[in-house]
Parts: sequence; structure tokens; C-alpha cells
Amino acid sequence: MPRLSRYKLSSQHIDELGGRIVDAALLVRDREGLTLFFNDLLTFTEKAMLGKRMLIALFLENGYSYAEISKWLKVGYTTINSISDRLHNDGRGFRLVIKKLEREKKVKEIINNINKSIATSIDIRESFSMVCSELKKIIPFVRACLIISIRVLCLTVC
Repeated sequence: MPRLSRYKLSSQHIDELGGRIVDAALLVRDREGLTLFFNDLLTFTEKAMLGKRMLIALFLENGYSYAEISKWLKVGYTTINSISDRLHNDGRGFRLVIKKLEREKKVKEIINNINKSIATSIDIRESFSMVCSELKKIIPFVRACLIISIRVLCLTVC
């Protein structure tokens, strides 16, 4: 189990170290590079602990009870309460990530709906109408046009 060294660091030094980790992560711009970096940086247990904290915040923000979270993630009420306190006292970092994750999930669902519509419909007007209604969920627009080329099918929204 990870634990802090017996040699104490000041809160300023800890903040600097945290900043360096953030800076290093920002230098790696793709998922594969970040995965390699975090695999070298973190132990299996540390990755599990961080992942569980993120899930606890996600579940708390979506209204799940301590009992449900404890049962699903095999964590104690103290851990859940610690994350709950962070969410109540500030939680901007958690909320920022949760918002981005939910938007990404919504975009993926819309893309899947569009793919299903195109795959199941023979009528181009029906497919176009469905594609437009799905896209309006994430992109505000007034008009859309469909440009059909020999090589590429392109949808332009304005």
C-alpha cells in the first residue's frame, strides 16, 4: 500500500511537485503517451486508488448513496466522505472532469445514433433529418446542407 515518506515536505514543495506532474502530463499530448507515463509513474495500487476516487466523485454527483458506492467500489465510508467533503468545499477539478466525461459520452451516443440511422434507412431524407436532429443536441445551428460527391459524403451545418 502506498504511503508517504517519513521525511516531511512543506506544503509549498508538495504543490511544486504536483505542478511538475501536471506540466509533465501536459507535455504528452496523446492517450498512448499518457498511459506510458502514468504506468511508469504510478503503481497498480495508486492507479486503482485514483480511479476509485474519480468514480466516487462521479457517483456522488449523480446522486448515488454511500451504501451503493461502498458496495460497488469496495471502499469505506471514510473514503467516500473524504471525496464528498472535497466536492462540497470546492470540487471544481472533479466537476470539470465529470462534465467533460459526460459530454464525451453524449457525443459518442449521438454518433452511434447517427450511424444506426444511416445503416437502417434507405431514404436519404429520413437519414438527413435524423442526423440533423442528433447534431442539434451538441451543435446549435439553423440550417444544414448535404453535399454529395463521388468520393465523399459531407454534411455542412451553419
